[in-house]
Amino acid sequence: MTTLVQSNKSSATWKALQNVDDGLELVDVGILLSWSDMRHIAKHLDVPQQAEVIRHFARRLAERSDMRLSAEIIVESLMIWLASSANEALVAAFLEELLVQPKSDAASRVLVEIALTVEPSEDTHDTDIFSMSVALV
Repeated sequence: MTTLVQSNKSSATWKALQNVDDGLELVDVGILLSWSDMRHIAKHLDVPQQAEVIRHFARRLAERSDMRLSAEIIVESLMIWLASSANEALVAAFLEELLVQPKSDAASRVLVEIALTVEPSEDTHDTDIFSMSVALV
């Protein structure tokens, strides 16, 4: 079975997502999520499936909290996902998973710093993204 990234090495995007495994792989590879990608994701993943990907963001943030670029991609993609979905269950899933990770203290510090200081690439939704960042922190 070929994975999303293996089959589309030059064009692995969130719009190509078909299932949870694709979402996990895109998080692992570090593909930045855009606001417009969320319509596609909502069509292909129900809330429990989205929560599984959100938990994966938490695991990867904890693992990569010392890699600034990777952490920024994870946090920005996470903020876009959470702000777009406006689903408290997804926020709870992220926080629950982050807090059980071995490096949760370092990851939490990085999350706060990036969420509140980095300008999002989504200019048209920057207020929504920043509001979610404040709510999460």
